Amino acid sequence: MEMAHRKFFYKDPKVLYISLHQDPLTIYPGTGFIDDVGEGEGEGFNVNVPLPPFTADDAT
Repeated sequence: MEMAHRKFFYKDPKVLYISLHQDPLTIYPGTGFIDDVGEGEGEGFNVNVPLPPFTADDAT
């Protein structure tokens, strides 16, 4: 099951959708696994980058 905003692009090869988000095994609703790569002509144009919980954007 895709997130609502992603499903519009899931089959579209004209859009490269990249998502950085918390690992779906650790948070509800459990979507955005690394192997969710798109469907049909859009296969390979959906990139999920699951991150560990508490990953921050600060550089040290």
